[in-house]
Amino acid sequence: PSYMAYLKISEGCDHVCTFCAIPGFRGRFRSRQATDLVAEAHRLADQGVREIVLVSQDTMAYGKDLGMPDGITTLLRQLVRVEDLKWVRFLYCYPNTVTESLVRLVSEEERLCKYFDIPYQHASKSVLDRMRRGGSRDVYERQIENIRKWNPDAGLRTSFITGFPGESEDDFKEILTFMRNAAFDNVGVFLYSDEEGTGAFDLDGKVARRTAVRRRNQVMKTQAGISKKKLRKMVGRRVEVLLEGASDESELLLKGRMETQAPDIDGHVLINDTGEQPVRNGEFYQVEITESLEYDLIGRIV
Repeated sequence: PSYMAYLKISEGCDHVCTFCAIPGFRGRFRSRQATDLVAEAHRLADQGVREIVLVSQDTMAYGKDLGMPDGITTLLRQLVRVEDLKWVRFLYCYPNTVTESLVRLVSEEERLCKYFDIPYQHASKSVLDRMRRGGSRDVYERQIENIRKWNPDAGLRTSFITGFPGESEDDFKEILTFMRNAAFDNVGVFLYSDEEGTGAFDLDGKVARRTAVRRRNQVMKTQAGISKKKLRKMVGRRVEVLLEGASDESELLLKGRMETQAPDIDGHVLINDTGEQPVRNGEFYQVEITESLEYDLIGRIV
């Protein structure tokens, strides 16, 4: 849409995650020049774009090949100065490279969406080691605790893989424990699939597909309960919403997003009352939340 644009900041990836084929066909990590990105952001803002969404295969590594320490923070500081941009959002944070300076910057800059998309992929240390990602549930829970210390109302999204080779029932239960402790706002789940050329292709301990599917369904059921409980607490609050147009649910409803909801992947705020005023897509409105569903909210423009 005219009011939102994706801004690709880099290409390729230097990580060696055993489930991923991206480095094989995208090549090594390489960043675009910050001056080019800022210039593009200015052009987009001049064209009426109000929200830009930074994407790449490894957003947190931005600038490392250009000799920029903590390059993503440096880039974001420049982008939030672009006049007419309302929201600056970044996706795909590699867990082990989310810095303290980035977490604090999000809390300080009004235009930076209070939103962290961190694909943890698993919570069991043994599975994470086989994925060559490192980390553990304890480490990740401390990271989330710190993010929420600086950004209490931040939206948190993650993704998991079920059925990775060697994933035991106890390993899988680590995901469920992690989800309940972290109370993510949004979760995506993928079934592991063998991919020739990846490190996981030759691993032993393959998990039956029906087991992977059952585990995926259990993750989604758990997340539905967490989301429903969290959204219920939003009823009665007033939030700023970017209006996106007619809802897919019904032509009688409009839809929009809060800053804690990313385009295309998260839920919506469904609007059933616009009051007396005419409204326009791409504009921001104050919405009072009147009802909550599993993944969406319902409200009226005030």
